[in-house]
Amino acid sequence: MWDRREIKSRGKAAFKANYWACVIVALILTFSIGGGSSSGAANNTEEDAAPAKISVTLLGGAGLLGLAVQVLALNPLEAGCKRFFIENSRADRKKTGIDEVLYFFKEGRWGNAVKVMFVYKLVILLWSLLLIVPGIVKGYAYRLVPYLLNENPNIDAREALDLSSRMMKGNKSSAFVYDLSYIGWYLLGVFTLGILLIFHVQPWVLSSDAVLCRTIAGERDYSY
Repeated sequence: MWDRREIKSRGKAAFKANYWACVIVALILTFSIGGGSSSGAANNTEEDAAPAKISVTLLGGAGLLGLAVQVLALNPLEAGCKRFFIENSRADRKKTGIDEVLYFFKEGRWGNAVKVMFVYKLVILLWSLLLIVPGIVKGYAYRLVPYLLNENPNIDAREALDLSSRMMKGNKSSAFVYDLSYIGWYLLGVFTLGILLIFHVQPWVLSSDAVLCRTIAGERDYSY
């Protein structure tokens, strides 16, 4: 069974070996995860009902556009960021280039990445809408999907979900404790107005997550 202290130590070593690239890619990943949403409000008074309808139409269009950008561009970009950290975590690595984040926009990989990431996020969302706790459990069960997509860019969405679920069997509770172990660092990041989060915590966590994925894959005899 893997040890979270060792995982975090190996993740920190990978992060420090390619410091600025990890910081930049962590920022890109933060943007890709939260970049597709939009919000707004409109008054519904009778005297400006027409402008209100126009506003609602515009907001609806903006929402659809945001969803399209998220699904078609930001989700594959997110998977590419995960690929960067996977490649950067290898013991025999040279310094991994930031261009790895564009991996799924090259050589016909984009379409399947869009499909797999969409299904992955939709399934977790639907479980979360059903009940919060099952949503969290499924989030951990399917945690490895973006990394499995990087290992096999042609993997089917259902296969990726099933494989991740099998690989995470017996690992979900340990992964939950592993995630909780960063709480103190995140609190320190808040107290430093996010500076510590940007330049240390987030790239370290993402580097360690990649190490964790490869470790679990190794224990399950899945090549990585």
